[in-house]
This record gives sequence, structure tokens and C-alpha cells, in this order.
Amino acid sequence: MAFVPEVLTLALLGVTTNPSDELVSLEMDWAAPPACPSEAHIRREVQRLLGPHAAGPHPRLDVAGLVETTDDGYTLRLRIHGTGAEGERIIDARDCVQLADAAALVIAIAIDPRVLDHVDEQPEPEPEPEPEPEPGTVPEPEREPVPEPTSRPSPDLRQPTTGPATKREREPLHVGLAAQAGLGLAILPGLAADLGVLASIGRRWWRVELGGSYWTPSEHRAPANPTVGGRFALWGIDARGCATPGLSRVVFPICAGLQVGAMHGVGVGALASPRSNASLWAAALGSIAALFRPAKLERLGLGLRLEGVAALTRPSFGTELAGEVYRARPGGARIGALIEVRLR
Repeated sequence: MAFVPEVLTLALLGVTTNPSDELVSLEMDWAAPPACPSEAHIRREVQRLLGPHAAGPHPRLDVAGLVETTDDGYTLRLRIHGTGAEGERIIDARDCVQLADAAALVIAIAIDPRVLDHVDEQPEPEPEPEPEPEPGTVPEPEREPVPEPTSRPSPDLRQPTTGPATKREREPLHVGLAAQAGLGLAILPGLAADLGVLASIGRRWWRVELGGSYWTPSEHRAPANPTVGGRFALWGIDARGCATPGLSRVVFPICAGLQVGAMHGVGVGALASPRSNASLWAAALGSIAALFRPAKLERLGLGLRLEGVAALTRPSFGTELAGEVYRARPGGARIGALIEVRLR
């Protein structure tokens, strides 16, 4: 296989192994487009590569592989975890079968490094016998070999490595749009619906989000005079920076951010008025979420988010006669579901 040398390099750099006294136990989570080989193909190829060493002893190994289509072919995210074996690699290939064989080779080397001793052994073809000269003919003398030039131009190191499977130097930038809906707790007087949209940009281990959200109105009466009250709503611009640890199809964004907007209040009861008053609202945000991407819908993400809200400003509404009607609480929470579509 022409891609073996590069895959060997990936295996040696990305996965370290330490043989143990347990028999091999290979757990796989393989997700790939329909045109690509199945998990069963990977297992058969690993078994073939292990050859006489398949019986063990070997460590337990957990493998997660996700194949995605790209403009140039296919990309594989391969993560290996087990007793004495840790590593994650991204491999590109034009042909998905060659990509799957490359994955099987990396897994086999992680199971038993002795695979390196025989994986590239190819028998050299026997030289064909030279034809005997016909009677009466004089064989031509052999020509002197032309010496090669002593100096050769050095290869351009800026050119990408060619071959069916190469290591990616940098992951592409992912861009997505999402809608979210849930509940807002404690900031407004009562329970409020929390609706919003956001845009995200990032790579495998991080993402940045920018969006807007709206908390639906909630009513509150003045403690000193129940006939006087107000209806309060909140909107804000949300900005977050997130770390995104996770597995092949599930990530867990852990985010910190800032929300800046306004809290609106309009009088009800004895203060009923069509005019609305607004006050500056700012809060610090901290959240954790789970985002799942189905294997057959790679661009779609479904998730849940739990977020804490710490008020940096506390808008207050009231009148001279009734006093303070409502003052924003110092903290609250948001919980909701989101659906995301990856644009690239």
C-alpha cells in the first residue's frame, strides 16, 4: 500500500503503546458516509495486519473514528484510548477505502507495535532471465551507465505532501447558526421564556459565539401598594468563548461570556401606561452544554445548555408615591435546548 510510510509516521507520533498481560479487547465507535467501508471491514483489516500476533496478549483499546466528506475527498478523526495507548489524529485521503485501511493500520500498531516488523515487507520480484542471443549474432556490448548529476535541487518544503493519506497541519474553520429556546429563572419577577439565536465559529477544541436573546415579560406588584405594579422584560446581546472537549459525535462546550442589553418596564394596575421605561442591563455568563451530531446528518447539532447569570447592573423601577416596584435580582439561571446547523 502506497500510504503505509506516512501512516506509520502518524502512528508513531500520535499513539504510544505499552503491552500488558491482558488479551486484546477492541471497542469501536465508527461513523462514516455510506460510500465508506464499515466497522466490520476495519476489524478484519486489523486482524489481518496483526497476523501471528493477533492472539495477544494485548491491552484493552477504545477507538472512536469519524469520517467526513471534504472538497478534496475525506477526513478521518481517529481517537484511541486504552491501557497504555493514548492518541488522536486527523488523516485526509481522496479515497475512503484507503482512509479506512490507514485507520486499521494505526489501530493495529497501537495494539501491537510488532506490526511494524512485517507490515511493509514485500517480496522482491525475481529478475527475468536475459534472452540467449540467436546463432550467428554478436551481442551488443553493454553501455556504460550515465552518472547522475552530483547536485540535485532541494525539494520545495512549502509544497504539501502528496499521497492517499496525509496529516492535516490545521483543521478547517467551522461556522454555524443556531436557535435556542428555554426558561429564564430569577432575573425577572417570575418564570420567563428565553428565546434566542446565535452564530458560532471555531475548530475542534474551541468556539466563539455571538447572538441575541429575549426574556418574555413577567409581572410584579409593589410590596407597599399591591394596586401598583409593572410588567418587565429583558433583551441582551450575548458573547461567549468556549472550550469544546468531547468525543467523535458529542461535544461539551464549556463557556464564559457577557450579556449586555436593557430591561424594560411598563406600568400596570394604578400605574397602567402605554409608555415603557428601560434601564441598562449587563451580566456575566457561565455555562455548560452538550451538543450531539447524528452520524447521517453531520451538519446538524442538537443540544442542551445550562447557564448561570450574575448581574453586573441591577435595574430598578418605581414611583415617588409607591416607592420601588421591582429591582432586578443579583443572579439567575437559564436552561434551554438548541438546534445548530453547520454552514461549513
